[in-house]
Amino acid sequence: MVKKKTNKKSVKKTKTTKKSKPSVRKKIKKPSKAKLLPEVSRICQDIKNLEIQGARNVAIMGLSAYVIEGLGMQEKNTKTFLKHLKNTSNYIKSLRPTEPMLFNFLDSVENKITKQKKVSDIKQTLYDSHRRFEELMRQNKIKISDHTLKYIKNGDIILTHCHSSTVVEALIHAKTKGRKFKVFATETRPRWQGHKTVRNLANAGVDVTLIPDGAFASVMSLYNIKKVMVGSDAIDKNGNFANKVGSFAIALVANHMKIPFYVLGESYKHDKRPKIIIELRDPSEVVDPKFFKGVKILNLAFDMVPAKYVTTYITEKGPISPKKYTPMAIKQIKHLLD
Repeated sequence: MVKKKTNKKSVKKTKTTKKSKPSVRKKIKKPSKAKLLPEVSRICQDIKNLEIQGARNVAIMGLSAYVIEGLGMQEKNTKTFLKHLKNTSNYIKSLRPTEPMLFNFLDSVENKITKQKKVSDIKQTLYDSHRRFEELMRQNKIKISDHTLKYIKNGDIILTHCHSSTVVEALIHAKTKGRKFKVFATETRPRWQGHKTVRNLANAGVDVTLIPDGAFASVMSLYNIKKVMVGSDAIDKNGNFANKVGSFAIALVANHMKIPFYVLGESYKHDKRPKIIIELRDPSEVVDPKFFKGVKILNLAFDMVPAKYVTTYITEKGPISPKKYTPMAIKQIKHLLD
C-alpha cells in the first residue's frame, strides 16, 4: 500500500540537450520544482547507485517509483497532475540513460494516462498498468527460459558476463530440467555484478566458476567454452546491442573462436532513439582519484556490440536474428498496454 504523503524537500532539475556525438551522459541531476515522495526518492537513488541492477529490475522499479508518485499525489487539477508526472518521468529516465526498457514502459503508461480527464481515472490507470507490467514480465521470463532451454545441452560449458536476471533464470531453469552443464562468470568490475550472478547460480545448485574479467579469453580457449550467453540493456534499430562494458571484447573473441554468442532479453529493450546513449559513470567507482593525481579515469558503463557478432537473440517471442529483431520489437512495444 502507498502512503499518501508528500516530501518537503524539493528536487533540482537540469536540462539536457540532445547530442549525436559523443553519445555519453556524464552527469545526472534531479529536476527542479518536483517534490517527490520519500519512497520515490529512495528508489530513484537506488537505481542511480546500482543498488537496483539489471535492465528488467530497473524498468519495473522505475515504473514503480512513477506509479507510487502518482498514487500519492494530492493534486486535483488534471493538467497540473500530468505535468508533475511528466517531470517525474523525465527524471526517472535520466537516472540510467542506457535503459530503453524503462523508457518504453513509462512512455506506454504516459500515452495512456494523457487520454484521461479525471485524476481518479489517471490513478486507476497507473495502478492497473503497473500490475499488467509485473505480470507481463513474469510471463516473459518464463517464455525466455523455455526458449533458451533448447540451446543448453548436457556437457555444455557456458560463459556469461555481468548480471542478467534473465540469463540467470534461464540457466537455473535448465538446471531444474535436468540439464548438466557448467558456467564461468566474470567478476565484472568495477561494481562486481558478477558476484551476484555466481551467488544466484550457486544457490540453485549450478556448477559455476568466478573468473577475473581479463581472463575470459584464456578461459574460452583452455576450458573449451561451448557458448556465450549474456543479457542486454538496449538494442538499436540495426540489431546492435548495448551491454556491460567488456561485452564487445567477449563477442570478438567468441566470433574468432567460432563460439555461438546468444543474447537473452525481452523485445521491450528496443531503443527507438537515433543513437543509444552510453552512460559514463563516476570515476570513483573504478578507483579513488585522490591516489592518482594527474590521471584521467574513464568509467564507461556499457559497450556497443555490433549485430554481426550476435548468433541470435532469444526473446519472449522465441529466437530471432538481429535483422528481424526491430520489426518484431516495434510491434510488441506498440501493443504493450492493449
